[in-house]
Parts: sequence; C-alpha cells; structure tokens
Amino acid sequence: MLYVTRVLTVLLFINFVALNFSSICLALDKTPKNFADDEHQRSSVASVKNSPVIRYPLFNIEQLEYKGGFRTTGRFYQKEKGNSLNYSGGVFTYNAKNHSIFIIGHPEYAAVAEIKIPPLVESSSVGDFNVASQLIQSFTRFHKTKRVDTGIRNHFRVTGLGLVGKGLMVNYIDWYDAGGKETDTSVFFDDASDLAHSKINGPYQLQGAAHSAGWISKIPTEWQKSLGGTHISGSQPNASIISRRSVGPSAFVITPEESILQQGQGGVPASGLLDFPLANLLYDKSAYPGKIYPDDILRNDNGKNQLWTFLSGAGYGFIIPGTSTYMTIGRSGGHKTGVGYKIKQDDGRLCGGYCAVSADDYSSYYWLWDVNELLKVKSGLIKSYDVRPYDYGEFPTPFKDKRAMVSGGAYDQDSGLLYLSIPGADKLNKYLRPPVVLVYEITSGVKK
Repeated sequence: MLYVTRVLTVLLFINFVALNFSSICLALDKTPKNFADDEHQRSSVASVKNSPVIRYPLFNIEQLEYKGGFRTTGRFYQKEKGNSLNYSGGVFTYNAKNHSIFIIGHPEYAAVAEIKIPPLVESSSVGDFNVASQLIQSFTRFHKTKRVDTGIRNHFRVTGLGLVGKGLMVNYIDWYDAGGKETDTSVFFDDASDLAHSKINGPYQLQGAAHSAGWISKIPTEWQKSLGGTHISGSQPNASIISRRSVGPSAFVITPEESILQQGQGGVPASGLLDFPLANLLYDKSAYPGKIYPDDILRNDNGKNQLWTFLSGAGYGFIIPGTSTYMTIGRSGGHKTGVGYKIKQDDGRLCGGYCAVSADDYSSYYWLWDVNELLKVKSGLIKSYDVRPYDYGEFPTPFKDKRAMVSGGAYDQDSGLLYLSIPGADKLNKYLRPPVVLVYEITSGVKK
C-alpha cells in the first residue's frame, strides 16, 4: 500500500483576532480526550457485518501546519446594504474552477456571491494579509423573491453551500423553529456560473431536517460505495431551539444527483450515520456513568465535560481522502469554568443567553471520528448516537485570542484545500467585520 504526503490546506475565517502571536507552531491542548487506544489511532479496520473491511490510517490533528491567510472586504456592492460580507455568517463553499469561494453575505439578506481568492501571506498579523475584493459574480438574492419559494417565512438562515455537478446546492433552516416542525431545507441553482439568471429549483426537504440541513461535503470515492452515497450533509452551529437539532456533529449521507437533480422539488433521502437527538446527546460516558441529566452535562456543572456543551457547535465536516477520519470542526466553550444562562461573566459582561463563566473560556474545537464506526451504524450494529470521537479538543490557530472560532467550511478534494470560516474576524475598521481566512496543511501521513 503506497503512502505519500498529501497537502491539505485549511482556510479559516476568524472572529476575534490577536495580532501579537510570536510563533506559528501549533501548541495543542493535551487534555485527556481519547476514546480509542493507540493502536486504534494508528490504523482503522472495519469489522462490520455485510460491509467491506477498509484499512486506512486515522488522521492526527498534529499533522496540521499553519501556512498563511488573507482578508476579505466589508465594503458594500451594488449600493445595497445586504450585498456585503460585513457581519457575514461565514457560510461558503470553494470553486476550484475559478479558485474562488461562493459565500453568503449578511445573514438577514442571504445574498450569495462569488469572490476571487488572493495570494496568501504567511503572517500572524491580519494587517499583513492581502484583501479578497474581486467579485466574480455579484451578490444575488433568492429568498423572498419570485425566483423560488424557499418555504420559510421568517428567521431564514442559510446553513450550507455545495457545488453539485454544474449547480449550487443551498441548505437553510428557520433559525427559530420553536415547534420543530419545519421540513423545507434546500434549493438548487441549476447553473452556478450564472447565479443572477440561473433557474432555481425547490424547495426540497432533506430527511433529518435541522439535524441534516447544514454543511455539504463530497465523500471520497473510496468510501462512497460503502457509505451508500456521494455527499455528506451535516448540522450547523448557529441554530436555536436545541430540541430540534443534533446535540453533537452529524453526518447524513445523500446522493444529490439521484434526488435533487432529478426533480424540481420534493423529499431528499438521507441516511443518518451520526446524529445526536437531545435525549441521546453527545457526552463522555466515562465522566457521566448511570442516569444522565442533559442540562447538567451541557452546563458542565461538575467540570468534567471536555466534549460538548451548550456553547458547542460544529461548522463543517468532511472525510479526509486516504484516511478513515471524518473530521468535524467548529467552536466550543465552558470546558474550564462552566456555562451559565444570562449571567455576568468575570469581565463584567452581562450575557443575553448561555455563555461561559469566564469570558476567555472559548475556542475553536475539533472532533475526529472513525468512518468505520459510521459503517457499523449503517449496518444496524449500533445507533447513530452511540458513536464517539477518537480525538477532540481545541483547534489550533496562530492567535492568542482563542475566541476565534470556526463557523463553516468547504474542502476541495482535487487541490487538497480545506476552507473553514468564522465571521467578523477583521477588526481593523471600527464599523466593519468582514471575514479573515487562515491556511493550514497536513504535513504527512495521508494516503493518496
């Protein structure tokens, strides 16, 4: 079996930026956080009934190396308020054809644009970065237009973008669906190269609703047959009403070419291989044996919860080609000091909802999963909420302020580039909060 070094680049939009980081070395949190032994981490072997045995290495977070970044502009386009990346929620996908990103602007207006990526600059200072200001396609609105009926009246939020064939798939939710009854999740632009004039189909209803209507990532070819699909549709980090979403990262396997591309609207089959309803939330069973109380766990009342709290949210997930790893990245908080509701933090700030007791108790976070465990779910050996990550912890960034937290992402299998977003990173202008993008690569150990 041939192993070669494969470059994997990670682009991160960063919310809060510190400009005085002296080293780009990745100092990782060494808190005990493994559900698997060392041998399991070195390689993964599927032992699943009616499933092929697949042998690939498991990815290690220490393979990441920071490579640089760039800024985006917060200025307005087309003289319309919503046509800007100012306060963008960071929902986007990568377009290899133009070395660009499709990105949603201000979440209230949900306009999508295509922007050229500038040359990267390796620095820990945002002020050194080049600015991505070249529009390839201007901001285009679709919600509450005559072009398509999204099925959502109020609290509309785009949660995922993905290129499928020649088109652009858009996932969304009713941000405040108190009853948890909303089922409309997606629309589809037939021609991603002409957003302004493309036919838009929909609405579609992804199986899983808010549990699945988030990020969209392509499954590597070597895993598609075993998993039974071509793409993963996951959860999202910014939804309210915890009872109607996954309380942990999710993975729903879909095949858009056989569903969305074959109908103008309707249901989309999805196989939930990783999903955590509130009653079966993601938690460390060794830290909480016996009967569980979700509220106590999510608040981290006893200080033992290093896995998932009220402040946790995964922004993107994808299977790393040549590995057995499903990598999910997002944000978390309250692991050191606990979580309160509408409390005054240690810096005097009064929270409007859930927040960490300490204002600094936040960070980007990662959760790594063995894909072979998902195959066990597919074969009915375990439930989607029985799976646990083999590794998790703080996601390394080159900034001292760990409140720089991931909110979305996209991965290009051909180039090895992974884009992870976080809104409002650039504070160089008092009134603008456009995204900042960081770049990483995997240094070794990934099989071609």
